[in-house]
Amino acid sequence: MFDYTFIDLDKTIFDCRRLEDEVWEIFERSGVTKDDYLATYKKSLCTINSKQFDYTFEEHLKFLADLGYKLGEEILVELEKLLQKDYLFSDSLDLIKFLRQKSRQFILLTAGDAEFQWKKITNSKITDFFDEVKILSGYKEEYVKQKRQEDKKGLFINDSLRENLLIKSNFPEVLVITKLNHGSRHEEEIKKSGLLYFYTLSEIKDYVAKF
Repeated sequence: MFDYTFIDLDKTIFDCRRLEDEVWEIFERSGVTKDDYLATYKKSLCTINSKQFDYTFEEHLKFLADLGYKLGEEILVELEKLLQKDYLFSDSLDLIKFLRQKSRQFILLTAGDAEFQWKKITNSKITDFFDEVKILSGYKEEYVKQKRQEDKKGLFINDSLRENLLIKSNFPEVLVITKLNHGSRHEEEIKKSGLLYFYTLSEIKDYVAKF
């Protein structure tokens, strides 16, 4: 049993790549080039600094408009409809239910625009499993610092190499597990980092079951 468990949303239990593919399909049908799509997507992920996430469809459309694209309101409507879908990985719900039973306090900890993230979370129908849903702009380690207790056993499951290294170095009592997605741009770095990692949530469940 863990005294507190933190689990991330994007790329950990939520399949962002599948959502991004469908977003690209909408833009492609509207005449956006792949290079312009990728450049504006990257630009709209973090407009404040590289550690704070604030992506929204509206912001992405604005950056495309700055390049001269004339995209009507119907594009935003079509994009917003995507957020009504469930993009959880096939084994996400099984892990969530398992961790609910394995954790005294279970926290969904995610970073991004609050409204955008909340739509993804609520349409995934997972809020009832958590004691707390916390949406930050970034700096998850600061929130973990607020919640953790040195004499308590913690679990942190996340895909981010940078964030996981910070948690592991600052909070030795927390078991840090990395969800490694095939094709991640940090795949080789994660393998060399010394972090504990798995490719599937089912593998993570099997490992955590030992504790």
